[in-house]
Amino acid sequence: MLIPMEELAKVMTNELPLWSSKNGSAISRSFVAKDFNSALTALNDIGNIAEREGHHPDLVCDDDL
Repeated sequence: MLIPMEELAKVMTNELPLWSSKNGSAISRSFVAKDFNSALTALNDIGNIAEREGHHPDLVCDDDL
């Protein structure tokens, strides 16, 4: 379900301040893990929740800071 850009901007500002939207069709957030194994654990946890919800986001593990 798509919501109007004005509503998305309001929700992002008020309820999801750590998330961003670049083109209005997707939101993103970056996380920093203490090490590679912690990053993999977090990605697996996110993936398990996404699978349960029937949502399949793009997940990226990158060390290029």
